[in-house]
Amino acid sequence: MSGDTEQIVFASSGGSHVTDAGVEARISAMLRKVARVPHVTEIASPYGPGGTTHISKDRTVAFASVTFDEQAQNLSVTVADDLVTTAQSARALDLEVAVSGQLAEQTNKPSIGGVGIGVIAAGLVLLLVFGSLFSMALPLVSALLSLGTAIGLIGLLSHVMKMPMFAPELVLLIGLGVGVDYALFIVTRHRQGLLDGLDTESAIVTAIDTSGRAVLFAGIIVCIALLGMFALGVSFLYGLAISAALASVPASAPRPHPDAVPGDFIRIDVSDTGCGIPDILRGQIFDPFFTTKGVGRGSGLGLSTARSIVKSHRGFITFVSAENAGTTFSVFLPTAESGLSQAVRGSRSRSPIPIPRGKGEHVLVVDDEESVRLIMRSSLEAFGFRVTTASDGAEAVALLRNPATQFDLAVVDMQMPGMGGGKTIVALRHLRPDLPIVGASGMATSENREHAAANGVRHFLDKPFSVETLIRTAHVAMVKTAT
Repeated sequence: MSGDTEQIVFASSGGSHVTDAGVEARISAMLRKVARVPHVTEIASPYGPGGTTHISKDRTVAFASVTFDEQAQNLSVTVADDLVTTAQSARALDLEVAVSGQLAEQTNKPSIGGVGIGVIAAGLVLLLVFGSLFSMALPLVSALLSLGTAIGLIGLLSHVMKMPMFAPELVLLIGLGVGVDYALFIVTRHRQGLLDGLDTESAIVTAIDTSGRAVLFAGIIVCIALLGMFALGVSFLYGLAISAALASVPASAPRPHPDAVPGDFIRIDVSDTGCGIPDILRGQIFDPFFTTKGVGRGSGLGLSTARSIVKSHRGFITFVSAENAGTTFSVFLPTAESGLSQAVRGSRSRSPIPIPRGKGEHVLVVDDEESVRLIMRSSLEAFGFRVTTASDGAEAVALLRNPATQFDLAVVDMQMPGMGGGKTIVALRHLRPDLPIVGASGMATSENREHAAANGVRHFLDKPFSVETLIRTAHVAMVKTAT
């Protein structure tokens, strides 16, 4: 299975074109260097076979696709830096080069310019209040030393757990502001004691007993609140970003998704810096009615509905996720000039074909989701089929072993706990080699499909599917098997 795919975009200027001999030579030389970047497995060049689809009509913009053997979150920042640096080596007065994708985003390191401005502003405030450079420097040095310690700890923790890229800058900005504020609070109370006639030692004791203790308790309360929010899973510092770009699926490149076809797409990315999606759940998130929320808090139809809508427009959805680092969903929709959009409009104008009805055929529905089993049962029975359901592979095998029960078709969910869809299909095929089987899943991987196809499965249902799709697929599977 292929990994992350990055786009290198070239834009010529000053009357030049990306097809000019000199420009082409620079780009081609650079792409040969990119091919030597670690983990790069394939490059789709705008000058290679089928590369004309990677060049705009006015010949001023072109792009290349770079495919890696791992997903972006599994590749190091060093690999990202090598890719971007190598790509931008082709930049010149007549050629701009940009790299886009999940891996390239890792090179966008946060700037500390805001911290410098904050230190200068805090220094000016302290100087105006105290009228002394020493008094100004003391709280600043104290705050910066504390922040340096905190940033060092973040660096150490990043080796054993995932940390957001903005964590160091966030610590600097918040810590500096709070630290200087608390220092100013204590020093101001000390100065007030001196103005009230207290000696230096008494003013220090009074400042620590009042303001110092207040600062200490305030810090403890903040830490308790943050730890409590962390324990409850409250996303108090998580961010959300939305971006859009022009993407293309070359005919010669590996497909990023089973539903992807060659063509031009608008890519919309929605990213967060949340807790990520656990590995064990990633194969189920597009299944209808699947939810990790409590009863009454979620229908489990959000992602499945979104996927159905996007797919109806000849698009597809991909996602990458890393635990404790966030998730990015990418929606690909065909452009208006793409032949895919024409196909959508053409398909809507076709005259409807009557849905075939069953004649009492017995269908075995195997799915671990009770709500899905109920919906499929009622749908099939409404069109003249008899239905028996099983909640897992073991129950399905037991039903098929019963000589008193004969089935004409089995519909098997590919993503089930226990035996799983693949092993269930193998077991059913062993018991009944002639039994038509339809695979069903919200996110069946290419490996699952190939494994199922090797065991005689020729038809798949992509969840969420309509009643019409279910009935037609069942009818076609039984008819083709019978012939």
